[in-house]
Amino acid sequence: MRTVVIGVGNELKADDGIGIRVAKQLQQDGLGSKETMVIPADVPENWIQPIAKFRPELLVLIDTADFRGKAGEIRAIKDQEISKVFTNTHSVPLILFLEAIRKQVPKTKTIFIGIQPKTMDFGKPMSREVRLAGNKAMDAIKKIVAGDAKV
Repeated sequence: MRTVVIGVGNELKADDGIGIRVAKQLQQDGLGSKETMVIPADVPENWIQPIAKFRPELLVLIDTADFRGKAGEIRAIKDQEISKVFTNTHSVPLILFLEAIRKQVPKTKTIFIGIQPKTMDFGKPMSREVRLAGNKAMDAIKKIVAGDAKV
């Protein structure tokens, strides 16, 4: 299954960098292939055209999400919750990014993985809770890409 994994965030804002950290680690682990594109993206809208050209069947997005959970808690986020929980540290809201992709590749299934941040303070290090959650999310993404998890 052609899959795009996009880790979104801002590495300068503590826990907000978890999506990028996860994507970079997945790249280092060799997850990218002819069938899988892994993108660390601090500006996700720059990737709309490359993603559309790749024509994924599955888009996995990982980012911090404020769903009022415990720091480091991981949740699958439903489409209708996206604009409510994903932190708006991006120049274009993630819902608009996703709508642009869906217009060009309408049959793409989407999985949103949200990690509850502990801190989003500029220049602070990532919290232990969120780093550990990122490791769990990486394991889950690897299973999804390998076809070992139901999507």
